[in-house]
Amino acid sequence: AGFTTSRVGYRIVDPTALTDGRRYRLVFQDTLKLSGNASIPDTLTTKNFSLVDVATGDTLIRRSTAFRQGQEFPLFTDAGERLGFQLQFFPDPLVTYNADGSGWNDPKVFPLTFEPYLAAGFLKGLRNPADYKVEIVGDGAGRSTRLEYRRNRFLQSRPTNVRVTNTSTGQEVKYAFLKATRGAVDLFTDTAVRFEADTLESDLLILIEPRVGAGGQEIVTWQIGLSTLREFRRRESPGAGDVATITTKKPFLRTDVFEFEIEGARANADSARSALSAIRVVPNPYRAANSFEGQSAFNQGRGPRQINFTRLPPDCTLRIFTLDGRLVKTLRMRDGVNDPTAPEALLNGTLSWDLLSEDNISVSYGIYLYHVEAPGMGEKTGRFVIIK
Repeated sequence: AGFTTSRVGYRIVDPTALTDGRRYRLVFQDTLKLSGNASIPDTLTTKNFSLVDVATGDTLIRRSTAFRQGQEFPLFTDAGERLGFQLQFFPDPLVTYNADGSGWNDPKVFPLTFEPYLAAGFLKGLRNPADYKVEIVGDGAGRSTRLEYRRNRFLQSRPTNVRVTNTSTGQEVKYAFLKATRGAVDLFTDTAVRFEADTLESDLLILIEPRVGAGGQEIVTWQIGLSTLREFRRRESPGAGDVATITTKKPFLRTDVFEFEIEGARANADSARSALSAIRVVPNPYRAANSFEGQSAFNQGRGPRQINFTRLPPDCTLRIFTLDGRLVKTLRMRDGVNDPTAPEALLNGTLSWDLLSEDNISVSYGIYLYHVEAPGMGEKTGRFVIIK
């Protein structure tokens, strides 16, 4: 829940420490970052985060600043319990205007300007972490709010053709209307006005809205205008039906809550069984002489006979049968433990058979069956041929 544009990633570092079905909640605290300059607006930013066990309500990590660049998410809770995962934070550090995600529905209209309202030495607008919609409605269908916008100077409430909505909350936003005419400000009239600009200057909408997390206290935040830069002089003022979308980039704030549930390591039986299909007999068919057999130590004759069973899991039993089902030879591999959660990483084993039976007698030519039994993964059967 919340409106942040910042993101959180997730990385498993120790699967054995994960508890299947355990649910966590990630919450934040924010703080007002003071600029220390009367001409620079203040802004909200992330202060810290906490990680909570949803089932018990216990705070596992309290008020950590490990969301900052260069800091690593803790591997253990404050009590020393292994988490088995790390969160990765991708924060937008400050509330800023997202020009790429903002604009009018009609490209012929003057582009928007959007920045915190500033009356140096008197009033500094806060960068409110919200998104907005500006609608141009019929003349007099909107209404501005009275505001002391400079010391002892007031903008009056008057009919307008503008409606502003906070799209993050769905609430209509109050605004004061500053009508500028060649440097003079129309302060006292309550006649209807239109939101417009010419090639020299623009009207301004000064937003007045509840501060986030401050119990509804109303403050001045942003000002919305129209850009009159030379490159836009062929544009026009907005008319009835025009709608502007304004979006902001937002850090993690106290209104943002993330919840996620752990899915522990588990076997995928179908994947494990299908992985056994990679087992191969090399060579197949086996001929009287092949490149897998070593050279004889003598000038004449051949090296030891050999068939290789490749791509075997680390723990398996391989049995070789004749076509009528008589057991010829049993071979075993004990190179580790089969892990069905990652069977594709285990099929690296090889067993070699010297073509001798359990009675140490050379087998005859013909078709043979083999059966591989791998605990925790399944079984595989196949056949191979020995020919002259």
